[in-house]
Amino acid sequence: MTEASRGQGRTSAAAAVALAVVVLAGWLALAGAWVALLFVDRGVSRIVWAVLGALLLWQLVPRPPRPRKQAEPVDEQTAPGLHALASAVADAAGCPPPRRILLDTTYRVGALPVGYARRADLVLGLPQWTVLRPQERVAAVGLALAGADVLGRPAGAVVRLADDVLAAARELLEPPGKVGGDRVAAGYSVSNPVAVDVFEVNRVGRSVSKNVGAAGMMALAAPVRLVQRALGRAWAPCLAAGVLDADARVAGLAGREAAVGVLLTTAGVPAGLTAAASAARYGRDPFQALAESARPSRAEYTGRLVADAERGSGPGPTTLERVEALERGVPATGAAVDPGLAARADAEVVRLRAGLAARLTDELRAGSAT
Repeated sequence: MTEASRGQGRTSAAAAVALAVVVLAGWLALAGAWVALLFVDRGVSRIVWAVLGALLLWQLVPRPPRPRKQAEPVDEQTAPGLHALASAVADAAGCPPPRRILLDTTYRVGALPVGYARRADLVLGLPQWTVLRPQERVAAVGLALAGADVLGRPAGAVVRLADDVLAAARELLEPPGKVGGDRVAAGYSVSNPVAVDVFEVNRVGRSVSKNVGAAGMMALAAPVRLVQRALGRAWAPCLAAGVLDADARVAGLAGREAAVGVLLTTAGVPAGLTAAASAARYGRDPFQALAESARPSRAEYTGRLVADAERGSGPGPTTLERVEALERGVPATGAAVDPGLAARADAEVVRLRAGLAARLTDELRAGSAT
């Protein structure tokens, strides 16, 4: 990463943190105003304000994302090799070791920051782990932990906290989905035309009322959306610089080709997922299909990367930008972590994943294993 990009990242971080501090100050001011109102007010209205304020502030409590409930934690006694690999990779990448390691049937190997401290949960997406080669598994763990560490540092923690507050405010202000109670009731009353007419009148009346209310709520939510968008734009250059720097560090410890290989498996249709879905439909082991699946050619991957970049992506650099940065600025050699650690970790994962094969089969049949 160039010095210019580092400077741009520092400038964007300062702007994002400043905006985040303003958001958090407003949040604290709202809480302080509520407490002051409770001291000033008297009588029954104090109870009303206490209940309403408590409900409002509870809704505005920031809730960082967590691993999904289906993810299964694996302790060090059950998988010592896997924990040893994660610790060695974290130490070589210059980031804290994961707080927990979880196995899941979602595709990607990833990590989620724990709250707003500099720790993360490593979530081993078994489909991607299975299609990777041994050295790529080292890179996958490194990319996950180093990427989460970018968000766990002080600037990232402050920005994430403010963004979670804004997300909670939007959830409170923006209207929920449609309620189809009248339609369901009319469906049960098709033998009575009068009842159907009444239900239709009620449906139209509720729809008009709900749309008017929704328009008002959306107007109130508009400033929140604008501030959240501005926060994301201010943070984006810093996030991009941090991710590219993390990629380079991981490529230095696992090898450039291993890091690029991990990124390519997520381009377009994730590697091996079509073969696994076919195996699930015909009652075969999806993990075996993933392990035996052939990878597309590099030319096909290039086309997928370009298509993904044209469709746009979430915050941070696109996969194409990450691959190009690695191939342009990182030497081809590098293996600071013993590949034998990945082999021992994979042997433990193969043993543990047998209990999740049925779940992966069900999710592939339902089309939800992504």
